Amino acid sequence: MTPSAADYGWAEGDPRLDAFCLSAVAGVAVEQVLEAFSVRPETEAAASFAGAFNDFPSSTYVVVDETPAGVVVVENNGWRGTDETVLANASRGGRVASYYRSVNADMRFVLAVDGDIRAVFDPLLDPVPAELSDAASGLGFAVESVEACSLALVERLTGIRLERDWLDEPHRRFEVPSPI
Repeated sequence: MTPSAADYGWAEGDPRLDAFCLSAVAGVAVEQVLEAFSVRPETEAAASFAGAFNDFPSSTYVVVDETPAGVVVVENNGWRGTDETVLANASRGGRVASYYRSVNADMRFVLAVDGDIRAVFDPLLDPVPAELSDAASGLGFAVESVEACSLALVERLTGIRLERDWLDEPHRRFEVPSPI
């Protein structure tokens, strides 16, 4: 079954997702992803999404989890997963779909495949790029929840699904260099 915006209806209005970045990585070992995101291995701790809030300029965190389909990197109030160098490095040998939104509804969707950035767009303001049109078929970015459409597109491109309960469960949290 093809993921749809309806599968992610829970994300619409979820206050935990006011500002976040989801990077889903398929076909790449977790060690490569951790290196690409420049995690500090010695800072590893268990934390939920809420327990990894990035309160700049203090510590900056990513929450990482391995799934059967690949690796999930989520940032609570962070945007490291929008850095094209990070995504290119994380995608070598695989693919990364990354979706970011800020509290001001600034948004960015990036697809990287085997080290190359293939598509970048703002799901709120821009049309879906031609490179993503087949994968985005049937997703109504203009009329449905942009959040739900973007999360469905991430899943369509990587096979990695973000479930609501995932946000409440403990995962591996790492400190990363602050972007500021």
